[in-house]
Amino acid sequence: MAELIRLDARPPSEGRLLWVSGLSDDTTHAKLHTFFSSAGLLASLVVNREVARADWALLHYYTAAAAARCIAELDGLLLDGRRLTVCRPQTAAPARASPLSARALELPAHAQLEVMNHFLGAAGGWSSDLRPIERLGAEPVGPGRIAAVARATVVVTVFVGVAEPLRVEGVATGRAEFREAAEPSADDGVVRAMASAQKFASGNAMKAALARLAIVVLASGRVCVRRVDAAEKENSG
Repeated sequence: MAELIRLDARPPSEGRLLWVSGLSDDTTHAKLHTFFSSAGLLASLVVNREVARADWALLHYYTAAAAARCIAELDGLLLDGRRLTVCRPQTAAPARASPLSARALELPAHAQLEVMNHFLGAAGGWSSDLRPIERLGAEPVGPGRIAAVARATVVVTVFVGVAEPLRVEGVATGRAEFREAAEPSADDGVVRAMASAQKFASGNAMKAALARLAIVVLASGRVCVRRVDAAEKENSG
């Protein structure tokens, strides 16, 4: 069965959530993340701590196949001298421990990059091209404050999982303010504000471009990539 991983929203919880119990007092969040990442890419890992103890954890994988692999390969193994129990959650997890909400949450930019690099490869599987950034303007917005706005365009090209290179474009703006206790010179304030605005704009454009892609993981483990149009996003949201 094929699984769809959207890059504009966090993965759904169905079939992807796992409950882990039997944790050692010495088990850290970082150690758990490394241990359970051997089964697949984690969307989130929430560790419950009571009086500095890690009693249980809630795992959320990007694919149901990774969750099933986690149970098959990691349930019953020893970690820090304790035998772990990995199973599907029943409804016993306290609400405060869940990293999910009733609505689909937006996938952060760093998570988008993590997904792309994990499934397509950090080198050679895909690339991004930042086009020349437009400086839309800068002006004083108060004593010691200058605001700048820039617009960026990023083109992402996918080489893995497609019959021929697939390109998507993201266009976004970025706004930033420069503030100083003392009144800055006009030139200095504009330069600093615009530099920040350009940085935000390029990051937002990259996020917008990646949000137009979806990764399909086939039952065989082969990965395909396809474009997600606006109508499909609206209907699925």
